[in-house]
Amino acid sequence: AYTEQTATATADDPPAGILRGVLEVAGMPFFPRVIDHNGEPLELLARLGFNTVRLREPADGRLLEEARQAGMWIICPPPELPDVDVRDPASLPAFSPSWNRVLMWDFGDGLTADDAEQLAERARRVKTCDLRPGRPAIASADSGLRTLSRHVDMLVSRRRVLGTSLELEGYLEWLRQQPRLARPG
Repeated sequence: AYTEQTATATADDPPAGILRGVLEVAGMPFFPRVIDHNGEPLELLARLGFNTVRLREPADGRLLEEARQAGMWIICPPPELPDVDVRDPASLPAFSPSWNRVLMWDFGDGLTADDAEQLAERARRVKTCDLRPGRPAIASADSGLRTLSRHVDMLVSRRRVLGTSLELEGYLEWLRQQPRLARPG
């Protein structure tokens, strides 16, 4: 859950977030070198040059502590929050400092405009409970980029290229169009 992690936050956990449109860690621009985590030791991944792992589930206390010790960051879904009224912030739980190694909250893949209302509510609840201001919310969208981009800080747009007839020039044009389909910034 949100407050029951066993990892311990320390004063040397550097602040991370989006400032002036740039992802920063400890006040410096940060480029995450991300790998999907499949159970490998984080120390090994750090030695291979990765600085961030992506999880499909919320991180547990053991992995949060392992990330802290390896100097790694985590991108993961936020933990489930109790069903309380977001208009009453006092009724919402706060995330414990053990979550400080989470670089970004991942709100899912393959989202469409039909997911916007649920995404908006979930993102609002998580941001209200998060003690680290500026921690980005990220999601991957298949469609409805403009609508979904209103509720997250970073939007991932993917298109499979290998094994298709799409030429590189066509892919480049597709990539150039994607920012125009989302909200500016």
